[in-house]
Amino acid sequence: MALIKCPQCNHSVLSVASRCPTCGRRFHRISDEFSAAERPRRRWLLLGAAGAAVALTGVAVQGMVPKGGAESLVVTASLASLPPPPVPKPVPADTRDPAPEVEVEAAEPLTAARWAATWANVRQGPGLQYAVQEILLPGERVEVAVPTRPWSEAYRAGRRIGYVARDLLDAHTDQ
Repeated sequence: MALIKCPQCNHSVLSVASRCPTCGRRFHRISDEFSAAERPRRRWLLLGAAGAAVALTGVAVQGMVPKGGAESLVVTASLASLPPPPVPKPVPADTRDPAPEVEVEAAEPLTAARWAATWANVRQGPGLQYAVQEILLPGERVEVAVPTRPWSEAYRAGRRIGYVARDLLDAHTDQ
């Protein structure tokens, strides 16, 4: 930023200042100094620049048209000249006897008894980003799903209560 001299008190002032900090004289902005006769000229310059930008955009788009010109982009084939779509061949029916239906019961998750080694947060999902639903007290028993992940699904009375960090649970209690 440049320094200018205040015309009233002759002190150095930043060129972007609107007033002199010493005497308080107001400085006119550069845009305020344009006369009424120069403003339409500026408007025409801006319109000319916008027109040039539009013309350059048109030239750039023209360069993306294929060598055959815009006519090569037009599809001249009619629907009557297109070949008919292929007809799928019928698939032979399966002549084997169908497999007998087996009734499958919903298996309960494999669980194991664990005890909270310390205060343990039970979360809505397997990670710290999930909200805490409840807190296990040290020595409190829960059933956990067996998978060997860092987070275990915790159950109480056969109902899932949330996820607990596996490191906070012990296989046996010291009590």
